[in-house]
Amino acid sequence: MLSFQKIRRSLVGMQYEKSGVASIEFAFIASFLAFVMMAVSDVGMFLYQRADMRSAMHSGAYYFMVGGENNTEVEEAVRAAWINMPPNTRIRASEYCECGGVVSICTTTCPDRTVPNVYHKISIDTEYDGILINRSYGIDEAIRIR
Repeated sequence: MLSFQKIRRSLVGMQYEKSGVASIEFAFIASFLAFVMMAVSDVGMFLYQRADMRSAMHSGAYYFMVGGENNTEVEEAVRAAWINMPPNTRIRASEYCECGGVVSICTTTCPDRTVPNVYHKISIDTEYDGILINRSYGIDEAIRIR
């Protein structure tokens, strides 16, 4: 059996040993750099997905701007324009009217006897499921038609 004296001498001798320091430092630095690379990659993919979603949203807005009026068709146009759409994405298109900034019925005239402004609204809600980032987010865009 090893005596306490021998163990103590071995530990004291290791105190001045420098042969494995570089490998230990490399292990700490490499793990930190791997984490940073994963974080940068994850943020980059999140920003790419968000830009792709905005591009698809603009395709739907363009559909309304050139005279389209069907909400189902604009949803299909957004889906077709979105290159890497996540599977649990919700796309909604709706129409509403305003008289002087107040939501009103589209078939009646405003109290000041003017025609209400007609808007088409596109809403997209999705989730990003990355390595480090997992979050839900969405965007809305309203297009004034009249």
